[in-house]
Amino acid sequence: MGHQLSTFYWSTDSFSGVGQLNEGPFHIGVVNKIFRARVRGAINFQGETITATSVAANLPAFGLQIGPHGFVPDDVGSSPDDDSWLVRRQTGSADTMISWAPASDDAAQLASLTVADDWAGQLALSGADMDVYLLIQTTTTALANFNTFGSIRLWWN
Repeated sequence: MGHQLSTFYWSTDSFSGVGQLNEGPFHIGVVNKIFRARVRGAINFQGETITATSVAANLPAFGLQIGPHGFVPDDVGSSPDDDSWLVRRQTGSADTMISWAPASDDAAQLASLTVADDWAGQLALSGADMDVYLLIQTTTTALANFNTFGSIRLWWN
């Protein structure tokens, strides 16, 4: 049997930043092996006011999880040992820095964070009917409202 390539797209116009955003399920079909997974996308905060001591960096984490068709995804922040994670990491490749004067003023910011990671290997799944989810969640503090979009590519047979 030849390799298959599936591409899924996700987008959410407005998420409250509270709890976990579950993008999916994206149904793959009957899978014998996963060979490669690629996640590419962005998280765009819709705007928040920051003060002179505010920091906007590395707040959300994301994960790509695979499981049997109809499965309930794990919590991306509290399930570190689950072998169903293809990708699981913190954002942080596009931190926001801003300065202004006087320091007593506030500033509005629009921040974007990159959602990008790859997995490669040979994960045997014994011909099971499978789904994938992309999960986004804060790991440190409450997030401002955000939108998100991107793609998931899977190489499998």
